[in-house]
Amino acid sequence: MAQNTITFKLIPNENRQMCRESRIRLRALFDYDPSDDKYIPCKEAGLPFIKGEIIHIVSQDDPYWWQARKEQDRNMRAGLIPSRSPTGKTDCSREERNG
Repeated sequence: MAQNTITFKLIPNENRQMCRESRIRLRALFDYDPSDDKYIPCKEAGLPFIKGEIIHIVSQDDPYWWQARKEQDRNMRAGLIPSRSPTGKTDCSREERNG
C-alpha cells in the first residue's frame, strides 16, 4: 500500500450517461465518520454515511479506499470510503440495482 498517496478518478459532469461508472450499490451496515478513522489517508476526502444509506461505488481502483457518493444525492461529490479489504476491516453488503 502506498503511503500518503491519493488518486482520484475524475468524472466530468457533462455527458454523464457516457461515463462508465460502476453499477455497484452498497447498503451501509454501520455508521462511518471519516474524521474518526485513523487509517483514512485524507479526512477531508472522506464520505460520511449512516447505517441504511445506499452508497454508489464510483471507483474500486484502490484495494483499501473506494470512491463513492450517496445514491440519493447524485450531484454530490465523490468521497473515500473503506473498501472490503482482505483484512476484513469493513463488512458491507452488496446490493445490485438495474439502472
